[in-house]
Amino acid sequence: SDAFPAGAVEFAGALVDQAGTALALVRARAEAGTDPVTGSMNHRAMRRRLDEEIDRARRTGAPLSCLILDLDDFKLVNDRYGHQAGDEELRAVVRALLGEFRAFDRVALYGGDEFVVILPNADLPAAATAATRALERLRELRGVSGSGVSASFGVAQWEHPMGTDGLLEACDAALLRAKRQGKGRVTRAPEPSL
Repeated sequence: SDAFPAGAVEFAGALVDQAGTALALVRARAEAGTDPVTGSMNHRAMRRRLDEEIDRARRTGAPLSCLILDLDDFKLVNDRYGHQAGDEELRAVVRALLGEFRAFDRVALYGGDEFVVILPNADLPAAATAATRALERLRELRGVSGSGVSASFGVAQWEHPMGTDGLLEACDAALLRAKRQGKGRVTRAPEPSL
């Protein structure tokens, strides 16, 4: 019931202002790394995170794998049902991927209808197994056409002296092989040399 002294009210107001500014900064940083359509990490945030994970793997010797997945024939979804329906299918794919991978794996929009998943502490066989489970989950997902969603996956494991570009190129080469072999499949890069 006692009134606060004037100095205490001013001090509390200053703390509230600082907290509001800090929260706005945190929100802005999160939004800067998030794709606005899918809610997944965007390309820039993915590259930054992959750099960090490669540094960690280099320091600790822990395995690190990555995959790129491309939705098969996604252009037809946009052409037949419109871009809003395509956006909804992309969001559904991200929800399915987030539900399939571990909490500390990172799903990012790579571009268009391609996604990258960063898999810390996963070697190539474990990453390929996780990709196969994700492919099955997508096949069970009812897309806007009413049928399952098909995707092709390229999986690779980091090895020294690869950088971010090298790991993504290895995933991309495996993805290209999956597309050439008939789509809707998981293809691995060669096993890393030990």
